[in-house]
Amino acid sequence: MKLNDDNKPHFIMEPHLTIARKLKPWQYEKAWLEYSNSHFTGRFIADTMTLLKRPAGEMKYHIAKKFEFQNLPVATKQGELFG
Repeated sequence: MKLNDDNKPHFIMEPHLTIARKLKPWQYEKAWLEYSNSHFTGRFIADTMTLLKRPAGEMKYHIAKKFEFQNLPVATKQGELFG
């Protein structure tokens, strides 16, 4: 990959998952009171990953590619992801 001012790759250094973003304020406050002192831990096995892209100036994301993780051989295509 080549870096230049027009095509800089963007790497999210602190990824996050948004959960329940359409909660009403009262729903959030009630849940916060109940769960704010609880400890959570967990793990999962993903069988698919979806790469989303959002065109500049738009709010809607579009599916760029789906990756299946079903014990298939892995072919690395990192250089093609930013093209």
